[in-house]
Amino acid sequence: MNVTISVGMCSYEVGLGKENFFKAADDSLYQAKRNGKNQTIIAETSKKEPV
Repeated sequence: MNVTISVGMCSYEVGLGKENFFKAADDSLYQAKRNGKNQTIIAETSKKEPV
């Protein structure tokens, strides 16, 4: 039996907000699974200033 692990990570930035933080981590997890599993994806986040 083979065991794989997929991990989605996100660094918290002040002002990111918990919903955006968890969404970025969740999106990273599903990207890792889509890319063939058994890997870690770290979310690229940048807090955008309002225009």
